[in-house]
Amino acid sequence: MIRSVHRHSMAGLTCALAAVALCAVPVHAGSVAPMDVPTLADHAGQVISGTVESLESYWTQSPKRIESRVIFKHVEYLKGKLPDSTDSFTLVVPGGTVGTTSMRIGCAPEFTEGSRWLLMLLPSYRTFPTVGLAQGAFLIEPDATGTPRVLNASRRPVAGVDFAGAIQVACSARTKPADRLVAAQGARIVKHASAADTTEAISYTDFVNELTPILAASRDHHLTAPAGRRIVVRYTPVHLSRSLGHGSPHNLTDHNTARLDANAATKPASIDKAQPVRREKRRGAAR
Repeated sequence: MIRSVHRHSMAGLTCALAAVALCAVPVHAGSVAPMDVPTLADHAGQVISGTVESLESYWTQSPKRIESRVIFKHVEYLKGKLPDSTDSFTLVVPGGTVGTTSMRIGCAPEFTEGSRWLLMLLPSYRTFPTVGLAQGAFLIEPDATGTPRVLNASRRPVAGVDFAGAIQVACSARTKPADRLVAAQGARIVKHASAADTTEAISYTDFVNELTPILAASRDHHLTAPAGRRIVVRYTPVHLSRSLGHGSPHNLTDHNTARLDANAATKPASIDKAQPVRREKRRGAAR
């Protein structure tokens, strides 16, 4: 978790590698193991697409952090639709902005009101609800003609799913190596032949058509409640002076000191008595 007093944090820098990457070569970055689409689909309890209707950030306690309640509208279910599923979906995610303080999970997608997403959701989570952080989140934005197209969470155009099941991220010859690294988390890069070409992302319809057989063959988690549920972990604060008080098992300093004092009182005497005996035996043996 990264805390910042600025609107935009520097957490995204943790997803970059200090190296030069070339197109058409698999490149991976970030703190999560790269996953192909079948693996993402297997881990997902539900796969949904929808538009962020509202986003509310607030402080929580135990632990104290910022969380956000994200409500999606016009929701479509590509996997794991429940009998009582509706066209509205609510996620509670770590991170957000309250006043001048922002918190976010590095390499996780950032939701904004009005943005449309395709999300692969874990049945339940401790870190973030999308599978593989940013790997399981895709932006859907219209092009100049109004056709919905697919981008990854770093806003790089997605070209589709390749023969090995990896997400292909398109780039032109003019794309800088550093941008390719950020775009390539868990993806394969596809280079366009001409530097003058405008990179075009795959349409949402075509992307769903590629995902459909993969999702159909993926593991069924047999959910009875919506996916993306937060596992609540309660923390109990303990005052440092109490945890290190007299007689406490945490008082390692006093415990170790007492053990060293006991050793000091016994070991030197036994060693001094034993050494002359061994020396005398050696002398006797020599004679």
